[in-house]
Amino acid sequence: MDSPRQQLSNIDDKQISKALLLPTELIYIVARQIPRNKDLLSFGLAHSSFHRVVVPYYLRFREVIMRVDDFNMWNYLAGDCQRLTTVEVLRIVWEYESQRGGGPQPPLPKSAVQTMVQTEVDPLDQMQRSLEGMKRLREVSWDDSYWVPKPLKEGAPDTNQYRQRFWSVVPRLCKGVQTINLLLHPKKQNDYCWLCGPLLRELHHARNLRAFTGEFFSCNHDGSDVLTAQAQTTQNNIFSTFTGLRELSLSDTKLQVFPDLQFPALITLSLTNIEFEASNGLQRLLESSPGIISLHLDPESYLPMLRQDQNHENSASSLPIAPLLKSFSGRYEDAEFLFFNPLPDGRLRTISNLRIIEGYSAQELLPSLISAFGRAEIGVGDKLLELRIHTSFDRVEDDTDPDVYESGLLWVSWLRSIVTYCPKLRGLFIEIDEPTEPWGIDETVGWKPTLAPLKDLAVLKLPAWLWLAETYSGTEPHAIEQCLEWFPRLRLHFLTERLVLVINSEESEPETSPRDGWLIHGGQAMGRRWNLYEHFLHTDFEERIEELIA
Repeated sequence: MDSPRQQLSNIDDKQISKALLLPTELIYIVARQIPRNKDLLSFGLAHSSFHRVVVPYYLRFREVIMRVDDFNMWNYLAGDCQRLTTVEVLRIVWEYESQRGGGPQPPLPKSAVQTMVQTEVDPLDQMQRSLEGMKRLREVSWDDSYWVPKPLKEGAPDTNQYRQRFWSVVPRLCKGVQTINLLLHPKKQNDYCWLCGPLLRELHHARNLRAFTGEFFSCNHDGSDVLTAQAQTTQNNIFSTFTGLRELSLSDTKLQVFPDLQFPALITLSLTNIEFEASNGLQRLLESSPGIISLHLDPESYLPMLRQDQNHENSASSLPIAPLLKSFSGRYEDAEFLFFNPLPDGRLRTISNLRIIEGYSAQELLPSLISAFGRAEIGVGDKLLELRIHTSFDRVEDDTDPDVYESGLLWVSWLRSIVTYCPKLRGLFIEIDEPTEPWGIDETVGWKPTLAPLKDLAVLKLPAWLWLAETYSGTEPHAIEQCLEWFPRLRLHFLTERLVLVINSEESEPETSPRDGWLIHGGQAMGRRWNLYEHFLHTDFEERIEELIA
């Protein structure tokens, strides 16, 4: 009997071609797993059945970015039903040159505009028919403008009419939409907001919604009773849709009193500059979301109830807030409570990613953190894989000599404590807003052997002056070789805001390099290859950092 290898070698090209005649829906499922256009094109060129789906359609129409009042674009999309059924992500922007984060341009060829036949079709009806044909639409992003542009031609509907029709039909017609992102830019505090207006009254029809982002979701209204009542009704309807939500991100928003709802599926919550009408609004939201795994609270959206007396009845320490929490980002006070304080049943939260945002100066925060570890239960930091700290540095002038500054920060001693309490760290980020010189900070020498016991350390970012102090005389290659020697698993070392060291362990390992940035040095040492890049974008490494720390 032939082996599998021999059986495969006996298959001719016709049999292989026939085997690759996949159903169209299966081709879409495969293509959806390929994020990069370069790889997607290679997939499309592998077989004719892939080509007819991927090249003329999926590459161009899986993500469409357009203005809502661009009638030519709606007309062009409606001209071929396969264009419509290909659209998975629809991004509405107020100007094509003002897209956030780049992305593909609207795929409307100039030739299509020149040859387009003018019809008597109502522009709003054409938009509605186009949306109805987007059977695979799963994400809608709306980036509203500071101004309402004039109609593109005389007699055409204005942008507000397009806006109202769009949001009246999308929740009802596009049943597969799972992600909605709403970005609003009001001119002033009492400008139009998502809650007081009529746009989102139909959003409760979006029953498959799994992720929602709202920026400037609602405004203050200066206490207007009419607008507040309308906003409360709209908010209640919307949040009733959120019961199946898995991700919720809100920023620059004032929320009314929460209805009595549960969000059992919510696992990711991010709040930035949020004001709650009720003093216990955030507490209620967290209590109604017991499955939260990732929580981000910016310094303006902190947990006020954590400031209560711990002996007070119903104090935060007796509440089962976020019992499944794995990742937290926020103020030190909140991090201290969630990380070190046990739940009512005595268990500690097994947080693996801890990010502390300002709150104190470095001289206060770093010793306070070590002191908290020292008071806590033994082994509390054993599960911690990532520690990020972003704080400031206060220079204290010496009374006896105004040119001398005292820091009071024993740097290496602090790092040694982190190694002791958090032995399994894979990512360590210490960002301190400070000058490029250490200004007399104690113990700046010997940080590499101090951190060397962190055997799994893969990503490292420390204050820039540590690197600058080592390489002031042009000894960069020697300093890099020392990093490779002390940290055998290090892959990314952010030396300064402009310099990153990228390390690859083996020739077969795919090289990590930024899309932007200049390669200024490269070499090989300790059996590993390294490259030094300048003027890079931090966003180029976000996915790689997650992979290394996970």
